[in-house]
Amino acid sequence: MKKVLFLLIPTLLMCGCSSGAGGTSGRIDCSVIQVSSWGKVVFNGNYSASAVGVYEYKDDSGNKLYLNTRFKYQEPSSGSYRVGDSELRVYKTRYETEYVPYTFSSFIGWLLAENNYYFDLGSRTIDSELKFSEYLYRENPSSESADNKAAIAAARKGYYLSSVSGYTNNYVELRLDLVEKGLERHAYIQLGSDAIVSYQEKYF
Repeated sequence: MKKVLFLLIPTLLMCGCSSGAGGTSGRIDCSVIQVSSWGKVVFNGNYSASAVGVYEYKDDSGNKLYLNTRFKYQEPSSGSYRVGDSELRVYKTRYETEYVPYTFSSFIGWLLAENNYYFDLGSRTIDSELKFSEYLYRENPSSESADNKAAIAAARKGYYLSSVSGYTNNYVELRLDLVEKGLERHAYIQLGSDAIVSYQEKYF
């Protein structure tokens, strides 16, 4: 069994670490992390933050869903293209054949989406986290009217992420049991005994 080797990048960003820097235990909040195995880089993670929108959809009964996307489609119209809002077809589970149609209602506001990386020295596990929180910057990403406090309040009720982007058909399907809806999403990577880990601890 090969011994795990942890390479600590000697920069000022490591200062102030109180959770095992230079040791064999603790959980490191990383701004940068890289994993190599047998001389090849197999994982790269960099902290990042961006703005994402909260879009409200309603059904005929007034029930609401909140998504990160407003779905639109294009169709030919007199030699050009007409843009319309796609219908959102919501299935309770992946097994259902019947759906409830939802239509776009309004843009609520912005959230801050952060990609965080936590490295557990003891278990040799990387926790890759996607976290949504209130957008606190003074300037919004666009001039569109936005209520960011209302956006985070709405997202706490359930915030669905769609992988669909750009223009769609005149409908989009959403199966509720196949998508996460919380404000934190986690993916875990268990490192093997040949892993060489380089990281910088987050200083903010």
